[in-house]
Amino acid sequence: MTPAECVELVGAACLCATGWSHWRHHGAWSRLFARWSEMGNSGALLNGLMHAGVGALFVLVHPIFTGPSSLLTWWATLVLIKGLTYLVAPSIGLRSMRRVAPDRSRSLRWVGVPMVALGLAVGGIALT
Repeated sequence: MTPAECVELVGAACLCATGWSHWRHHGAWSRLFARWSEMGNSGALLNGLMHAGVGALFVLVHPIFTGPSSLLTWWATLVLIKGLTYLVAPSIGLRSMRRVAPDRSRSLRWVGVPMVALGLAVGGIALT
């Protein structure tokens, strides 16, 4: 197994776990986002740091931008852009987090579905 395939398997596991968590524990995610929203810009910066860090890490260790394996890198690039956006414009992050109020937490389930699907696709690519 190549180093790139190892990174892809880790990425696949992270995507599947995070996606499943959004589906299964949508209420907890919603409460977390509500708590961060109450922190104002500081909460948006925290969310931005998390996304920028994860995105940057995967782009750094998996710089493949062509072919099927690029799926992980393009996802990571989007996560990095999201994180950087929240860092330079926290109001955008706040608006996004406030959309998922605890009374509408079930909408987070549908965020988890494509994450799991992407994770399965990335894992399948790594294993072929």
